[in-house]
Amino acid sequence: MSKPVCVTFALNGYEKKSIYTNCINSWKKFHPDIELIVVRDEDIEHQIDFSSTCEFSIVRLEFCKKMFDKGYTKVFMIGLDVFCTSRWDEFINDNDTPLLATLGGCFCLNPDTKLQQVFMPRQNWYENMTIVSDLTCFNKKFVLVDLLEIIKKYKYHDNDAIDIYTNELSPQNCKVVDFPYFIKDFVYGFKSNGLLGSKCVNEDGTIKWGCDGPNIGKFSPSTRWLPIGDKLYNHVGKHVKALFYEYRDTTPDNVNNYYNQETIDWLKEYCDIDLYL
Repeated sequence: MSKPVCVTFALNGYEKKSIYTNCINSWKKFHPDIELIVVRDEDIEHQIDFSSTCEFSIVRLEFCKKMFDKGYTKVFMIGLDVFCTSRWDEFINDNDTPLLATLGGCFCLNPDTKLQQVFMPRQNWYENMTIVSDLTCFNKKFVLVDLLEIIKKYKYHDNDAIDIYTNELSPQNCKVVDFPYFIKDFVYGFKSNGLLGSKCVNEDGTIKWGCDGPNIGKFSPSTRWLPIGDKLYNHVGKHVKALFYEYRDTTPDNVNNYYNQETIDWLKEYCDIDLYL
């Protein structure tokens, strides 16, 4: 029987920030049956050097690994800037795939990583399968062991380690739930925000971002999101299941630059997310 848990990290003063409240509230709204563990500074055995992405990555993955030792069988790892806008069925219903992930921006620091690609016929571009570590799920402990080995050996950020693991070292043990983007009717994280979108490349190697904006290379506009009932849709009608809240200036003028009022009101009513906090 599956025993899931979600782990997020409120370190270095982040517990005092508004994103903490929105992350926690939205997770509990859609996943009241899944335990949420918030890791604070006092829960870490030693002081972390936050200037070292490698050290922070090791702390996070080591903590997730310990969850399996405590009897949990499925471990979500989310960043505090991840807000839930729906229940994450693609993760919850899969207890077999060792690593479940979502598309991210171009975080792969190693230029030699052989990223999986898919051709997008409407855009006439290729989409690279790059991952974001702040919205992942582990069904097997050995994945965390493997990732920690990569990070310690190469001094990588966990984003980079997961990119390499998923694309090159162990693709048979991984699934990116929202890849390829153009055939999915739902989106998570970066692909919903359109903040970066996944890295897209032309045949000549030219790089563009935000592959599904009004024009190739333009960001997907969250100002054109549309709530319908208890679901939120992006500008091309894909169900938005999570968003990364990167806009830390929560003054009304700034929030309204990125979200329309209908979406702001919907997030508060259906997700317990208050963007003006």
